Amino acid sequence: MAGNFPEADLATAVMDQAYLMVGVSIDDIVATLYAYSHLSFSNGRFVRVSACHYHRLREFMFEHPEVKAILGATD
Repeated sequence: MAGNFPEADLATAVMDQAYLMVGVSIDDIVATLYAYSHLSFSNGRFVRVSACHYHRLREFMFEHPEVKAILGATD
């Protein structure tokens, strides 16, 4: 199924699903922030999308009840 989507569309679909999830774990947010950060500094067409989604997830993180723990894990 993933083969039918360009990379940017797949990333958008994943990110949109993350916003709809209830009770997103700290580990999921931390891992995804690291992944998007890493990808945003790579070469290729996925760089811009990764940077955009990194910042979207970071905004979402500030609404999470355990934001201090997430910040501690990413600093």
